[in-house]
Amino acid sequence: KKKCDGETPCFRCKSMDKICTYSSKDRKPLAPINTQIYLPDEELSALATTNMYFQLFFRGKNPISFFYKFDMSALEHPTTKQALLQYNTILAISTRVFSSNPKAYLTFENRARQLAGDLFDDCSLDTAAGFQLLGIHFWWDSEERFKYYRKLTLAMLDRVYESGNSDPYATVRLMIAATGLAPLLDSSIVGDFEKVIDLYQSTIPNKFYSTDENTATDDEIMIW
Repeated sequence: KKKCDGETPCFRCKSMDKICTYSSKDRKPLAPINTQIYLPDEELSALATTNMYFQLFFRGKNPISFFYKFDMSALEHPTTKQALLQYNTILAISTRVFSSNPKAYLTFENRARQLAGDLFDDCSLDTAAGFQLLGIHFWWDSEERFKYYRKLTLAMLDRVYESGNSDPYATVRLMIAATGLAPLLDSSIVGDFEKVIDLYQSTIPNKFYSTDENTATDDEIMIW
C-alpha cells in the first residue's frame, strides 16, 4: 500500500471511492525479549566446570570424608559461612589436584581463608570440618600452615565435645581424622591418637550417627 497523506479519508481512497482504513495510531511495539532467564555461555561453562571439580572431590576416598559425613544439601547450595568455608576449600583442593591451570585454586583458597578468619571463634562441628579441610589443602606446600590449621581444628573440636552441643560420636570421628593427619614419621602423636581412639570407643554404644557410602564404619576406623 502506498503511504497515505494522513487525511481521513485519505486522498487516494477518496479519489478511488474506497473505504479508507488508514490509521495514524502507532503500531504496538513487539514485547522485548527477556534475556534475564538465560546465562551467557561463559557463565554456564564456568558453573559446569566448578560443579565438576566439586564432584571430583567426592569420587574417591579422602582424608576427611572417610570419617566425616558432609551435609551435601547444604554444600551444593551453601548459604551459611560454615558451608561456604567447606565449599570453597573443597574447590581449592580439587582444582589444585585436577586443574591444568596451576593457579586456578588461588581464588577459592583466598575465599576460604577469609571465611576462616570470620569464623575463627565459632566453635561448631561444621567450622571445625572447614578448618580441617584447610589443613589438608595446605599440606601440599606449607607445613607451617598445615600445623596451624590442624592445631586450631583440634582445639575447636575439644571445645565442641566439651560443650555437648554436637553429636559426641560425630565429633570424635573428626578428632581421629585431625589427630591422625600429621607430618610423616611424627611419633609424637601416638599418645594423642590412643587417647582419642579410647574416647571414640566410649561414644559408640550411644551413637545416633549413620554412615553413608563415603564414610567409614566403626570396624574400618579401628583397622585404620
